[in-house]
Amino acid sequence: MSEQPQKKASGLTIAGLVLAILGMVGSFVPLLNILSLVLVVLALIFGIIGMVKKEGGMAIAATVMSVIALIVTGGMYYAAGKVAEVVITDVADNWNVAGLELVGEASLDTSTNPAVVTGTIVNHMGKTVNLPVVTFKAFDAAGSELSFVCAGAYPGELAAEAEWNFSATCDNDQAVAPDHVELLGTTFMSSDLLERTDEPQTVPPMVEDSDEVPAMTLDNVQELEPSAQQ
Repeated sequence: MSEQPQKKASGLTIAGLVLAILGMVGSFVPLLNILSLVLVVLALIFGIIGMVKKEGGMAIAATVMSVIALIVTGGMYYAAGKVAEVVITDVADNWNVAGLELVGEASLDTSTNPAVVTGTIVNHMGKTVNLPVVTFKAFDAAGSELSFVCAGAYPGELAAEAEWNFSATCDNDQAVAPDHVELLGTTFMSSDLLERTDEPQTVPPMVEDSDEVPAMTLDNVQELEPSAQQ
């Protein structure tokens, strides 16, 4: 028995192959792969129809390329979601940092405009942190939480076990002055712990020059002593 000849690729199958090629190229480009997702889905449908009709390699190629494009697009956004999840987790972990501790109680000064909270933060994290921040919730005399917070940031690097005498500004319109505050949390602007090196800096040797003043020696000093005494 002779094999049945494959049918000639229809216009639908050819269109599916073209769309699959475009969709596969676009699947590697962020954002563009979302727009090309429609092309990929159409190419997959056209390719499956062509395979059912036994239209040969073009139909198979359109189907396979469409599936690959879907996998690439899905994998890219799955990975992006995981990265975003890690970033959000890091930010959440950095909030209320246990190693940045408030010493005693903070003081609220309402004589200024705006009011200011002062106190001391100690870095017990064991390493230098960059741009630590302290934040307080503000309350009125009745104990109701106000709509603003009192925040202060250290302008630079806070070394391990170093103290920071902070000043947190209660940035509001002063319509209601805070009666008392409570610590909301401590954090730092950068999650990178700064590496330190204790290696001394070396100064390159100076190039000797015959016109330079001769180096001071014990003999030179003794020769200069009589003139200095005169």
